Amino acid sequence: MFPVKKGVSYSGKHKLSGSDRKKLRKGLERKLPKCTDEQLDEMLPSKGDLSMAKLGAPHKGIVYFNGEMPVLIDVNGKGDFLIPTVFSLWSSPNLLPAFEVKHCQVTRFIVGGADLMLPGVRVPKDGFPLEGEGSFSQGDVYCVMVPGNPMPLAVGTTLMDSTTAAGGKGKLLQLVHSYGDALWAAAEGKPTPNAGFLPDGVVPLGGSMDDPMEDEGADVAFSEGDEAGVPAPSPGPMCAEASAGVDHWEDVPTAPSDATQQDADLSASKLADGVAELAMGEVADGAEADTAGASGGESKMSPKEMDALLEACMLQALRTTVTDKTLPLLQGQLWNAHVLLARPPNTKLDVRLSSYKKLQKFLEVNSKDGLLDVKIDKKSKELQVVGVHRDHARYCAFQLMSATVGSESAAADAAAMEKEKAQKDVLIIDVFKPAHDSMPVFEPMGGSKSNLYTHEELANLVNGYTIKAKLGGAEDESCPHITLDPALSDALYKGLLKKGTEWPTTILKADLVPAFTKRQAAHHLVRRGKDQLVGKGAPTPLEVYTDKRQGSKRITRVVGLEGYLLSPDKVAGDLQRAFNGSASVQDVPGKQKLHEVVIQGDHAPGVAKYLTEECGIPIKLLKKIDTTCGKGKDK
Repeated sequence: MFPVKKGVSYSGKHKLSGSDRKKLRKGLERKLPKCTDEQLDEMLPSKGDLSMAKLGAPHKGIVYFNGEMPVLIDVNGKGDFLIPTVFSLWSSPNLLPAFEVKHCQVTRFIVGGADLMLPGVRVPKDGFPLEGEGSFSQGDVYCVMVPGNPMPLAVGTTLMDSTTAAGGKGKLLQLVHSYGDALWAAAEGKPTPNAGFLPDGVVPLGGSMDDPMEDEGADVAFSEGDEAGVPAPSPGPMCAEASAGVDHWEDVPTAPSDATQQDADLSASKLADGVAELAMGEVADGAEADTAGASGGESKMSPKEMDALLEACMLQALRTTVTDKTLPLLQGQLWNAHVLLARPPNTKLDVRLSSYKKLQKFLEVNSKDGLLDVKIDKKSKELQVVGVHRDHARYCAFQLMSATVGSESAAADAAAMEKEKAQKDVLIIDVFKPAHDSMPVFEPMGGSKSNLYTHEELANLVNGYTIKAKLGGAEDESCPHITLDPALSDALYKGLLKKGTEWPTTILKADLVPAFTKRQAAHHLVRRGKDQLVGKGAPTPLEVYTDKRQGSKRITRVVGLEGYLLSPDKVAGDLQRAFNGSASVQDVPGKQKLHEVVIQGDHAPGVAKYLTEECGIPIKLLKKIDTTCGKGKDK
């Protein structure tokens, strides 16, 4: 956004008013919901010299300054797209989630103004999480870091989500601002946070541009056609499996070996058993259990054994997760999302240790054998699988492995989701206990004073009693009244009518159930998973307070969690992670055995969203109270 050649200029610079400060702070809280009060105060101090200026042509947008240092960029000038500068990130390095580059050579291109390509990013050994912590969506704000250097060097927005990133190629982050661009160069003194920030790039502290990253010894292979020449680093041991099959990584020198076909006498029916023996053999020999992409010592598998494991994993994937609807699949997608997950537990799958050396060659061999249909994708120039011949002899004869990394992960995920769903699903209903005067009606119907009854059960019980007692009009549908006997009359009116008042002898059928229900003791039942709680009367609303502490500091309190079978300790932990701030559990003054969760900062809307979406609390049972405006004000 700020090329060095074009420079940067400002116009109309002026100080911010108090209302503008508040508006800016709220906009930043919306864009960065995990930003703590301390981090906000660092960027936008309440008594600091805050000012703003419009960017001169050819740029658009607004830059906000703390003193003479730019701290925020309003990309479109509308206040809804606020990005912290590298100067703000150097003051609060943990302000944003980060992508790490594979090699510090990549930073030369970032400093030169290029966007961040996916091949230049360190990918977790099991790939980016598709949901939950660590996952990302298109348009999220991320910074860029070099392993071994705690300070970010650039900030931008994602151009793809975690699912799309599984393909292994493409532009991941569109940079808005970086160290070395015109905005940085216009700052007074051109500051740098540490000695790792060199004129032509960023390196780990104490390192140089030519040093390999920790646990990465491979050289960088530069590919043609990548954005602004961003290098696609060749895979070191830690990223071997994530990178296998991507064309521009395959130029990395490897140990010379002629590609060989698998032994013709290795039948598909014995392949799964052989793979199981390999897996058990590694564990029995005391070998360290490697997961996909983990770097360990020398592999104990021979190329022939790795060939057998590779084929078994591919056939397992073709038989289980690769359906005709999922095709076509780029070779990187096939590898990351299917083949790797089809390996047996406690095994390491590395195509470079096989006789094929490259995933593309392995797929081409299977294409010539008639198992797969493959072709080169015109857009990405990468081999893709477009068809599977499911009548092939090896496909039909293959015996599925009982346990794989994918099946174990799926089972664990299913169990976790079921447990989480059970915690989210909460049942809150009105129930009733029989009143003393109503027992002559309950007992003939098999009722008990200790039982709880819903509205429907009460209606069935009292209507059943009128029929069993053969009360007048009970079975006559044309009669609108029920004749009362002494037991039912006491249940409806005893203690309710004044002395000397004549007791009714009949009641309208439409009024019987409401009148009978009103005379019972009202309770409520809360059920969450296998736990349940019964309380008197209607449910007490769960209260979310916004208070002031120690002057102007705001806190958010949540009171009444126990009444909905929620653990205050768990809620405090969830909210602490959600808001990236301090949360604690304290006793409620004057109320025994009750606790409240206290969160630093004003997070009432976020807390309400958490309680409704994650805990299943109905919105009508939430009561938000703001005490910062004098007396408590319900919202």
